Amino acid sequence: MRPLLYIHIPFCDRGKCAYCDFYSVPYEPRQAAALVESYGRELRMTTSHFRTIYIGGGTPSVLSRSAWATLLNACRRHASGAEEWTVEMNPEHVTGTLAHMLKESGVNRISLGVQSFCRQKLRCLGRRHSPSQAAEAVNIVRKAGIQNVSIDLLFGVWEESLKEWRRELAGALTLPLTHLSLYALTYERDTLLGRRLSRGDITPLADDIVAEQYLAAADLLRSCGFVRYEISNFARPGRECLHNLGYWQGFPYLGIGPSAVSFLNGVRMRRTAEVSRYLALDGGAAAVCEREKLPPAYRAREAAAVLIRTSQGIDFAAFRRRYGYDLLNTTRPGLQELVGAGILEWTGSPARPTGVRLTSEGFLRADTASSALLSHT
Repeated sequence: MRPLLYIHIPFCDRGKCAYCDFYSVPYEPRQAAALVESYGRELRMTTSHFRTIYIGGGTPSVLSRSAWATLLNACRRHASGAEEWTVEMNPEHVTGTLAHMLKESGVNRISLGVQSFCRQKLRCLGRRHSPSQAAEAVNIVRKAGIQNVSIDLLFGVWEESLKEWRRELAGALTLPLTHLSLYALTYERDTLLGRRLSRGDITPLADDIVAEQYLAAADLLRSCGFVRYEISNFARPGRECLHNLGYWQGFPYLGIGPSAVSFLNGVRMRRTAEVSRYLALDGGAAAVCEREKLPPAYRAREAAAVLIRTSQGIDFAAFRRRYGYDLLNTTRPGLQELVGAGILEWTGSPARPTGVRLTSEGFLRADTASSALLSHT
């Protein structure tokens, strides 16, 4: 089973967005160049050819052209046979030159951090691009020959009406997109929005309004030919994100960069989140600050909790082959309770189920299902 490769670029050009709690630091060109060189040295010592490659952040597109050349050359040695190679970009950084550079190196999927096509909403979220820049970024990438283009959008922003959200999403669907990831805004404690919330400066939308926005989006995307394959992810048929599917299906993965996580040979490893320390250690195994050998039962719990969030849900026979656990017999009372609550439904017949998946209502209550599987497997 070929592993997945994730490379973390921990830099943002002008500080964090108001809602973001991912690890990132202000962009410093010399530090970024040194970090990319470190990644190259580690990749040269790796013999694996990866199923997928994903370069995320942070803001990868903030890198200089020379840093990109170094990173792409290092990745290309391991990209033979890769089914998908994704790079995250911010719309304000997208140029034809960079898009062509990525395409010529083998990148075949771009994920754009659009978040909104509404100018006021972008200001509230602390984003730095304009709606027109976001639309133009999609077109630039497509013109460069990268046909698989995804965007992220946030909904459930305070004071956002259902009508406004529908209008924004309808506008996005006029663009040549193959994939959308939709996320309800969350107010993490250590973010600007989290602090504003604690001071009472903003009032979040009620849960039922956020749910209504999600359901409206799912209906609109379905009518436009997009398939919901996971709670937050919608794709044209055949354009699902293979990297994320690999995570959810239990593929091993190597994570490179500050704060990156790997899962190899049953061991989860996390690297130090401090860039200067990472550089001093020159990455690799020396930068690993946490290691955890996952017991088989715990690994099965985690896998079940993630798989239930996908549209296909869990196939009992496949799960048993992959993890060595008879999920149906081990957790049947808990599963039956979730079925009775309308969160899950059996596949196959109720008398002889072959699997279990979320109901339409269950997509709004998936955390309940995941939590139950974590505790009952």
